[in-house]
Amino acid sequence: GAINFVKVLREDEEQFPVFLKTGGASVSVRVMDGTNPLSGATVSLYNQNNELVDSQDTYFAGEVSFSNLDANSTYYATASMSTFLPARQAVVPARDKSATLLLQRANEGNSAIVEIFAAENKTPVNNANLDFLEIVDGKQFPLGIPQQKTDLSGKFSINLPDGKEVLVKAATAELEGENSLKVAEGGSPQLL
Repeated sequence: GAINFVKVLREDEEQFPVFLKTGGASVSVRVMDGTNPLSGATVSLYNQNNELVDSQDTYFAGEVSFSNLDANSTYYATASMSTFLPARQAVVPARDKSATLLLQRANEGNSAIVEIFAAENKTPVNNANLDFLEIVDGKQFPLGIPQQKTDLSGKFSINLPDGKEVLVKAATAELEGENSLKVAEGGSPQLL
């Protein structure tokens, strides 16, 4: 809440110091398919705690720009687009003024369709929020897929990159759960 106070100044001068937080740095992110820029890709920026800072869709040149960032903090820029596999890159605004994320088209040789099923006591949970993370050396990083939702049957199918360990977190207002899976080419495993 806010604190209200009234102060009457007559002939006395009083200083109120204001401390500004370091920030104001910017990073531009370009999304490419080989040598071609991709318009309409979703680019998300996450902080070190995997919390979403901002998300934007690329315009015709395949670029977005994020501003008002802490110059010395590490962020994770991710990109995703339908029929492509997601990509991620760590950026530090003081060091990296720009980043380029290369998206690969999903195919049978580099991905697998995974069916996620969210349930409570075998009863499907529809409209559950799904967050996708990658586990690398025991640490969690954003995979690059924007938050999704389960359908009326509590399911959601998605093409995930082959060879990655993926953690899916499912949550509603009352429930939450998570499970991980090493994605294998060509399979369709149940995840949650």
